[in-house]
Amino acid sequence: MAGAGSILWPSSSSRGYFSKVAPASLCLAALTFSLSTLEFSGRLGWTSLPPLTDSLGYRPGAGPLWGLWTAVFVHADFSHLMGNLVPFLLMAPKVEKEMGSGRFLSVLAVAVPISVACQSLLLVHQADGSRPLIGFSVITSFVFGAYWLRQPVATLTLRWLPSETVRATIPVWAACLLWLFYQIVLAALQSLSFNNPATQPFAHIAAFSAGAGTALVFKFPMRYRLEVWEQESFRLWQEGHQAQALSLCDKKIAAAPSPRLLLTAAHWHLTRNEDESAEGRVREALGFPRWDQSALSAARQLIRHPAVTRLAPDLLLDLAIRLEKEALFPEADSLFHWIGSLTWYQQAPQALLRSARIREQMDQPDAARLQLHRFWFYFAPLRTGFRLGPCKNGSSKRVGEKGCERNVWRRS
Repeated sequence: MAGAGSILWPSSSSRGYFSKVAPASLCLAALTFSLSTLEFSGRLGWTSLPPLTDSLGYRPGAGPLWGLWTAVFVHADFSHLMGNLVPFLLMAPKVEKEMGSGRFLSVLAVAVPISVACQSLLLVHQADGSRPLIGFSVITSFVFGAYWLRQPVATLTLRWLPSETVRATIPVWAACLLWLFYQIVLAALQSLSFNNPATQPFAHIAAFSAGAGTALVFKFPMRYRLEVWEQESFRLWQEGHQAQALSLCDKKIAAAPSPRLLLTAAHWHLTRNEDESAEGRVREALGFPRWDQSALSAARQLIRHPAVTRLAPDLLLDLAIRLEKEALFPEADSLFHWIGSLTWYQQAPQALLRSARIREQMDQPDAARLQLHRFWFYFAPLRTGFRLGPCKNGSSKRVGEKGCERNVWRRS
């Protein structure tokens, strides 16, 4: 089983992923694996330890009382252990990051014994308390319930190994609901004594309900949900779902606008030939007094877009001035240069002079001189009354009240 979308196995390059993002999940998984391994070694005769199932498991109607909490740390066999830990490690870090480690453990400390008690009540009623209740599946069920409500756009990709040609991608919420339906069927069969009491469907349903209720009742931090929206929008854009990506991006902008997201949305609107929407996003970004490095990176990508010249010259001039202020000289110069080529535009002379100044700052005197030449050639005659005309020597010089003794290129 591998993840796609929001369910991704932490990459090996992400150093300290669990210790930084989900320390509680890491501790729970490590403790469960260690105790279950000791249990397995005792059964195989590798160690002389007594069975942990008797001391940590919970027998309905017989206890011990602490077994309501400790029963989740022991398992029947290795497949039972990994079947519970793998889905837990896939989803629990995101749930813990959203809830916070303290709240995550506090809610589990209440939900786990209640869920185990729900299952034990049925077994006591059926006079079947010989088999202890064990397994981490109660906590995994809680994570299922919290995850599917908080990650509605996540997907799960199932692959048949070793072949990668057969795969199926389904939404996480659909997988969780199918799992819940399966547990309800098992609970109905078990209540009629038609099912093996080794399964714990009532505990699973109770833990799933506790997780879903926690996701609905607690007001989780908005910051993490915004991160999810942003990640999903970029993923959808890369997969070609442009409308959905822009919808999620606009949703985050409405909740917490930032220059980076606004410039990214402008880039996407340009790609979709939505020039008016792109201009609106750029104007909103220019309204922010400060741009961080991520916003400057988004601005670079926007300037490199081949359709950026379709935007209004006034807006591009403001953007170029802002880029010059943020010391993005090459990007600002490219905009000033293009604006200066619009001879009909009133601010074109200013753009050429700014371009010349930027090139001088970048230690490109020849390029700066060329921009000044363009300025004098295109715009100085309009302001001074000078005209270009032939001199006696046949070269192109300024003709006017000052005569033609100075070459236009030297004068610049």
